[in-house]
Amino acid sequence: MNYTILDCYTDEASGLGVPPYLGTYPRYIYGMLKKEGHDVKYLTIDDLRLWKKYHGIKKEPSEKEKTNILVYNLTVNDTKSVLEETEELIVILGVHVPGKYLSALPGTLREVVPLLRDISCKKILTGPAVLGTQLEGGKFAETKGYEQFDEIKDYGLRFEELEEVSD
Repeated sequence: MNYTILDCYTDEASGLGVPPYLGTYPRYIYGMLKKEGHDVKYLTIDDLRLWKKYHGIKKEPSEKEKTNILVYNLTVNDTKSVLEETEELIVILGVHVPGKYLSALPGTLREVVPLLRDISCKKILTGPAVLGTQLEGGKFAETKGYEQFDEIKDYGLRFEELEEVSD
């Protein structure tokens, strides 16, 4: 099966999901799917933004900013082709701790749902967003948009799996 992991970056205690780090969710999910023999591609929210919002044209940062953190962390993939071949899209998303982002901006449900609306494949939501998410701390959790996903799945690592992961 053709899977694509869409990393919208996570930010949670000990998650290391905001670039320049690759979070635990995409690493473990990629490994699990490869072990099962699937074809797996990886995209970032920056790839999706560049394709959908900027029509593939990389917007240069303004004089006030050193980098455009909306499209800074791109992969070498052709986003449109990858998503056209995707049978199942695993969207990793969610922020649980407030932060100031210098090299990336995590995706939110409010942003991602409209960007994925016309993508034809099974869509699975995972990451901290499964429990609710919000880009700013101390706010009500964002949950609007769950209905756009075919499945909401908690791929969180459990204690009984630690031995298997360490192998």
